[in-house]
Amino acid sequence: MVFAGIRQILVLPLSRLKKTRIISAVTLSAGFLNFGLNIAMIPWLGTIGAAISTTLTQILASVWLYYQVRKHDSIRYEIIKIGKILILGLSFYLISALIQDQTLFWRILIKSVLLLAFFFLLYLWNFYEKIEITRLKGAWKKWANLKNFWHNIEGIKFE
Repeated sequence: MVFAGIRQILVLPLSRLKKTRIISAVTLSAGFLNFGLNIAMIPWLGTIGAAISTTLTQILASVWLYYQVRKHDSIRYEIIKIGKILILGLSFYLISALIQDQTLFWRILIKSVLLLAFFFLLYLWNFYEKIEITRLKGAWKKWANLKNFWHNIEGIKFE
């Protein structure tokens, strides 16, 4: 699902540039590849084979679209940051999959710690830019005092 989302983001600049032939070529190729991989993997691995097939197809289609966007547009994606989120997210997903036998209390506790650790580890990896850190500190300062909660809510402006 993550790579399907990445694909959708990468399609946008190509659509804007009217490069729909490229989008069609990638989509059709991905469909044929997925079909072929499904034929090869489902008899061998069942539903896991289908999941692996779809994941590989989505990754390859995302990479192909990424190179097409780089070739035709000046948008530069922060691949290192995307990689950090993917590595950390996958690692935390695997950890959370290992604790499914625990009681509800422990699962909630561990997953809550993982959620907080996710943002903290991204901070340690210098993921955030200085302006983001400044804004987060400002938000914390504003919202940490619960006495001002309703005052802060009233001050929100919708445009």
